[in-house]
Amino acid sequence: LLYVVLTGQHPAADAVRSPADLIKAIVDTEPPRLSGTVSTRTERADAPDVIAARRGTTPDKLRRSLKGDLETIVAKALKKSPQERYASVSAFADDLRRYLDRQPIRARPDTFAYRAAKFAGRHRRGLAVAAILVLVVAGLIAFYTVRLADERDRARLEAEKAAKISELLTGLLTGSDPYGDRGAAEPTVRAILDAGAERVGKELAGQPELQAEMLTVIGRVYQR
Repeated sequence: LLYVVLTGQHPAADAVRSPADLIKAIVDTEPPRLSGTVSTRTERADAPDVIAARRGTTPDKLRRSLKGDLETIVAKALKKSPQERYASVSAFADDLRRYLDRQPIRARPDTFAYRAAKFAGRHRRGLAVAAILVLVVAGLIAFYTVRLADERDRARLEAEKAAKISELLTGLLTGSDPYGDRGAAEPTVRAILDAGAERVGKELAGQPELQAEMLTVIGRVYQR
């Protein structure tokens, strides 16, 4: 009866034409899967589009809705061996309630993937909100990670810059020590600037920004 309600066809198909054929089909013939009946038409069945229209849907949507747990429940109820069918009407009804409530049914093996899929089906909105929150948090983490990396690189460059300036100044002051070379004349400010300009031109050739900054400072002192 449930098979007919869902598909518009009898599970014995055209064998319902005579009692003898019906009994033989019930005993020997496996009924088609629910989803397979939507694409077929028998002598006693309406066209798939008519069956789908009566259920307020299309043949493709009806076929998809009949697949899965609902198809498994009906197939178990129609097993040839009594031991393979539901033990009672209550067990049959319990699986149907579970299907309607999007709970795992008894007729299928209990696996983690199956339970996870049913859980996702019952909590679509909550999982969607959680997924959005995860994406937002991941985006913020990525943004601040990139920002911190930029700050770290900037700090490293500033430290390298300060170290290079310190090295240059130390070299200039050491080279201008009047007691370092007894035979040399006393250094002048211009001599120090000349030496500094020469060193900046050579030693900072690979750091154009720092070189420009140092030459600007030296140029201002020259001008004054």
